[in-house]
Amino acid sequence: MKTEELFRQKAQNNEEVFLLKTIGNKGDGLILEGTETLLRKQGIKVQKINQNSNFIRRYLTPFKFGEPKEAWKNYKLNASLKKNYPDGIRGKTLFINGCGGYGPIFDGIIDEIEPFFNVFEDVYILPSSFDLCNEKVKKFITTLPINVKIFARERYSHNSLEQNMKFRENLFMDDDMAFNMDFGKWKKPGQGVLYSMRTDEEKNDSSIIPKDVENNDVSVGIEFQWVSFLEEISKYEEVHTNRAHVAIAASMLDKKTFVYPNAYHKLKGIYEYSLKDRPNVTWKGE
Repeated sequence: MKTEELFRQKAQNNEEVFLLKTIGNKGDGLILEGTETLLRKQGIKVQKINQNSNFIRRYLTPFKFGEPKEAWKNYKLNASLKKNYPDGIRGKTLFINGCGGYGPIFDGIIDEIEPFFNVFEDVYILPSSFDLCNEKVKKFITTLPINVKIFARERYSHNSLEQNMKFRENLFMDDDMAFNMDFGKWKKPGQGVLYSMRTDEEKNDSSIIPKDVENNDVSVGIEFQWVSFLEEISKYEEVHTNRAHVAIAASMLDKKTFVYPNAYHKLKGIYEYSLKDRPNVTWKGE
């Protein structure tokens, strides 16, 4: 089953659907835009839950973007959330927006979503990447209840999940949701070369930036700034990146796109599953 088929089924059944919007950088905003594009296509009206909602403000420890990376590791649920299920939120179906928050470095999303598993009949984690070398992620996957379904967005995650999920019939695979959005408005000829490399803990040392080139990590920011993200990429003719959504955006904007590995299989997997057949995209890893 693909996400479009899932959404179509929910629309035909006229089900009440909630969407949990996950936080992230500018590039992650493309995931949400692609998800909402597909929801609109199927005529599904969703109730959105995000970190600005009353529920999140009540139950989550405040977190501010721009804090040092150590803040992510201290980003935990208030003690009250561990004792209580979300008040006033009940439903048939919850979609959890896709993200990279199940990786070797960033895994805070797990604490945020688990409380919802008990108040929705069906929970779907939309296409995401997973690294089970992270013990927290592995524990999360191996203890998932039967009502939680997962979409992997690449083969490496899918294979790992297949070996570790208790209810393997709940595992599916589809492209990153960003591919569902309309990139047409930002397609235009560009000039010059953009190097947009992540430099945080999820980088890979093989992603070498030439000494005479300035790195411009266009993903830095927050998810609702995704328009400026696309506007910046559209200026260039050629793009080099180890950022998943810079690679996706550049490829969909018909830029000469060179994709480099990150610290785990995410970039390689997305390239192999979704990008390798596009003539304007080249893999720069092993």
